[in-house]
Amino acid sequence: EILKSTDGGDTFFSVPKDEFIPMPFGIAATSATNAIQSGMKVFSGSGVLHTTNGEVFNASDDGGVGLEAGLFTGASASMDGRTFTIAGEWDAIVGGSGKGVAVSTDQGASFARFAYPYGNSNKASFVDERSGVIAGSNSADSSVHLEVGEGKSSFVYNGYAIRADEVPTYDERNSRGVIAKTSDGGNSWNLAFETNDYGIFDIQMTNSSIGFAMGRAALGPSAVLKTTDGGDSWREVYRYEGAEAYVLHFVDDNTGFVSGVGNTPATWFLETRDGGDSWSLDSNSGLRGVPSAISGPDVDNVKMILGGISHAG
Repeated sequence: EILKSTDGGDTFFSVPKDEFIPMPFGIAATSATNAIQSGMKVFSGSGVLHTTNGEVFNASDDGGVGLEAGLFTGASASMDGRTFTIAGEWDAIVGGSGKGVAVSTDQGASFARFAYPYGNSNKASFVDERSGVIAGSNSADSSVHLEVGEGKSSFVYNGYAIRADEVPTYDERNSRGVIAKTSDGGNSWNLAFETNDYGIFDIQMTNSSIGFAMGRAALGPSAVLKTTDGGDSWREVYRYEGAEAYVLHFVDDNTGFVSGVGNTPATWFLETRDGGDSWSLDSNSGLRGVPSAISGPDVDNVKMILGGISHAG
């Protein structure tokens, strides 16, 4: 279901769509009327929906990308508001191995595919139509697998069984995280950062020079990375041992937030107001669950929106 708010997040209502994505993973908007939703669509239909009026979401044209049977984990909008990107795998459910980023320059109506050579692509952030960065991990890290056993089957994503009747087949602690940069719209990628401590799952450029990325491994550590040269190089500005980070959001070059879970289901929040030079950690927010999206604060600096999966109890 796609939900929309017109009162700053106080209330939400459902937005009609012409196709159903059974497992949505990402949403991005360039304005109040232009947005896309990405996710997993098996065998038929589209894995990406778009709207140009803010009222109805329609299926995007795959343009040969293979949106009809793929996993698209990360959706993002470029800083100039002219480009949508989705990261993930094409034909992921039917044995294909195409990994990369798909780029739309027509508000999500159609996409062009660009291969990514460094493993799985988890999230991209473009400054404009040509310049962008992508967060990735090793080939065993965030792919989707269909596990079939004795009378049971389940999808495994990021090493976690989406259904409880299957044990994950991947140990996230063996992650290799990578960040790559493109200057030609995705035709080629240059490796800018790599680590064996964690996979890189979220990334955001706040201007043409400054950007932030988020990494995690199972049971920790989690880390925040920063670039000041347009994504050519990255350095770690914060590390949190024994915790898993899931979402990153920066309002501008200075103010940003990271959220995740610790060894218990308690949700934690990390905040910076000086571009990552210093951080404030709230390790026990009172919430219990895995965050999947964060936005805000508003202009009055009092309201934020957090979405995710709640833990019972």
